[in-house]
Amino acid sequence: FVTNLGSPTSALAVPQISFDSLGDAFMVWSNKDSELDYSIKAVKMADDGDEYFNLSVGDDVALLPKIAADAQGNALVVWKQAEGPSSGYGIWSSRYSHTSDAWSTPQRIEGFERGADGAYAPEVAVDPEGNALVVWVQDESTGEEDTFNRLWVNRYNAETNTWGGPEAIGLGNGLTPMYPKVSIDTEGRGFVSWVQVEEVNLENKTRIWMRRYNSGDFGDPEALDDGSMDGSEWNQVFPQIGIDAQGDAIAVWQQSEHIWVSNYQ
Repeated sequence: FVTNLGSPTSALAVPQISFDSLGDAFMVWSNKDSELDYSIKAVKMADDGDEYFNLSVGDDVALLPKIAADAQGNALVVWKQAEGPSSGYGIWSSRYSHTSDAWSTPQRIEGFERGADGAYAPEVAVDPEGNALVVWVQDESTGEEDTFNRLWVNRYNAETNTWGGPEAIGLGNGLTPMYPKVSIDTEGRGFVSWVQVEEVNLENKTRIWMRRYNSGDFGDPEALDDGSMDGSEWNQVFPQIGIDAQGDAIAVWQQSEHIWVSNYQ
């Protein structure tokens, strides 16, 4: 069947969907409530579809939701949301509990004073037990002449229902990280990848980096290429990482007009 989730008085954008192991689907999207206001809406597709939940807070603009469901029937949603008309964005989250059949009160999980853009580009992944990694890019600029963005992560512990707190995991070289991605296997091991702007011969090039996550710690940053390429050849974009139950991973990315692949074991 085909169902229109919108209405004549609202516009929907950036839909995301995730299935749990029970076969139920969760869908989230950004809902245009008025000319300037967007909210985050969610629906569990196993329901009759009549009741949509508003996950965002207040009337400020909320955009770019991402969702991941676990094997227990729970789901975690993250998004970026402004806090007032002149502020940057923060990263917020809400979790659906299969046990209580309810969404949690939204909470901000990045906790920084924001620069011009604040926090953006959130991504989320969960393991079968519901533990999660959330990554995003944080604008830490202090003025027009001081532009500084870094990659950050926060970890959710399903057993204690708590967040561990934001942690910087990027290169910290003062140049912009972009397009973060995160993957987790069945044992809670994961990979975070991102596109990093780097200066080569006075030109900005893009190179893809990653960090492995295991037993609560991140490994050192590693470039996805083998280091044999001249920096002028980089221009690497659109990374994707898949990880299997043994913690082995395959990364793919675009470089110029070619697709490259790298294996991690």
